[in-house]
Amino acid sequence: MLEPTTTTTSTTTSTTTSTTTSTTTSTTRSTTTSTTTSTTASTTTSTTTSTTTSTTTSTTTLTTTSTTTSTTTSTAIPSQYYVK
Repeated sequence: MLEPTTTTTSTTTSTTTSTTTSTTTSTTRSTTTSTTTSTTASTTTSTTTSTTTSTTTSTTTLTTTSTTTSTTTSTAIPSQYYVK
């Protein structure tokens, strides 16, 4: 018996990975103390305190992975036949 032969193979692989990390830390502290005492009887008191603290942390992580695999196999014998 004569039969045609047709073979079709299709493979598709797609992988996508996305990672985003963002960290922001900001700390600000300000302390100011001012004391002034003046007396005409020759007494002078002056106190000044100043404290400033600034902390900034910034972390950024970006990861992107893309994989694409495509395989296509096509075999067609329309004009040739084999005997089964």
